Amino acid sequence: MVFVWEKFLKVFGWKSKYSSVTNLLRFLRNKRSGSEGSRESYGHALFSFCQFVKKTPDELVKMEKTSLEKFLEEFGYSKSENGRCAAGVNTVLIYIKTFFRCNGFRGEQELNVELHRRIGRSRTRKEYVPTPEEAWRIAECAGSLRDKAIIQVLMTAGLRNATLRAILYGDVREELERGAETVLIRVYPEMKKLVSSACKNNVEYITFVPKETATVLRLYIAQRVATFGKIDDNAPLFASEYNQISRAIRSNQPLSERQLQRIVKDAACRAGLKDWRIVTPHCFRKTYETLLRSRLKDGSRLGIQTIIFLMGHIQPGGLGPYSDFKVEDLRKEYSKIIFNPYEEKLIMTNEVLKSAAEVLKSWNVHDGSIDMKGQVRLDLVKAIKAILEVADQNEPQDSKIVSIGNASESVDKIKKRVKERNTLCERQMRLDFFSA
Repeated sequence: MVFVWEKFLKVFGWKSKYSSVTNLLRFLRNKRSGSEGSRESYGHALFSFCQFVKKTPDELVKMEKTSLEKFLEEFGYSKSENGRCAAGVNTVLIYIKTFFRCNGFRGEQELNVELHRRIGRSRTRKEYVPTPEEAWRIAECAGSLRDKAIIQVLMTAGLRNATLRAILYGDVREELERGAETVLIRVYPEMKKLVSSACKNNVEYITFVPKETATVLRLYIAQRVATFGKIDDNAPLFASEYNQISRAIRSNQPLSERQLQRIVKDAACRAGLKDWRIVTPHCFRKTYETLLRSRLKDGSRLGIQTIIFLMGHIQPGGLGPYSDFKVEDLRKEYSKIIFNPYEEKLIMTNEVLKSAAEVLKSWNVHDGSIDMKGQVRLDLVKAIKAILEVADQNEPQDSKIVSIGNASESVDKIKKRVKERNTLCERQMRLDFFSA
């Protein structure tokens, strides 16, 4: 497939019939990342500028510096006025300035164009980040087994749009076949051969998907084998289902960026989200980050370096060489993450139950009843049930039971709060609660 910008710039691979474009491509390949994504980004930016000035690349490098600065400034204004954010405009301007720098515009000849001012962390493009509960609901409302697997992988592995589309069946086949509960997914630079913008910044890392997502993946693979036959290891994990191309080609055709966007928006619409139009695949990456920063099953939290690694970010400062993560250690830590909101509620309920039992014990509960000078006798199960009903609510209900507070309070804190009450008020509080 030949892109419009490639045809205009006469680009084939890393060369061009325009010597000025070849200079840029050689610079990108040898002194930058050399990725297909960079080639496309710089090429598209240069194509847009050539269209704006109505000149070829070789004609541009022969123009005067002052004329180029004026054109480049106007080009930036036009992008901004058409709704492009300041960061996006600045990126395009830097790409074009790099093109001219590769063609002799250095030192005093370097183009002096002021970048656009960014206002805080404002976004031009609106987005809606689903809560974990909404993300699971979106997955359940997906149009097919493949789409459900895609959305669950997005939210439980935190993969970027291009990276998810570049996963090969061979990348996960061994783990799926051996029945691993937490399935490993590797992100590596060679993914760019399938999708040029995959593996951002060539940062190699690993991530996982939990048991629930692995189960859906196995069901999807079984369905795909029954429909299309054996899957080659070099075929994309999530193949296109576009019925206007033959089955043989379809099974080896990765999803396009637009197709993945459509899958997510359609599922969000079916799930009843008010802002479904601004839910994107990247939004699930932010949902994933929220889950990584939340409390784990054992009450602990992931370290910041572990979170950065699982997100596929570059380690800050000089921490990179010291971040030697072992696969099985990461798998063990990952398996503690609470992805299912119902599982979190179950863990919270068990904690409340333990706290309730300790409090009732401190109130002289014996043999299934509470004896407070004969004034109250109540079945222990009923008392615990009442406490759980209060704890299910989001905020403490002091009018019913001041001593419980929220479910995360330790037993020691609960006992301390009980002691702080004078005898008369404490007795009245208990009577009010158990008679409710």
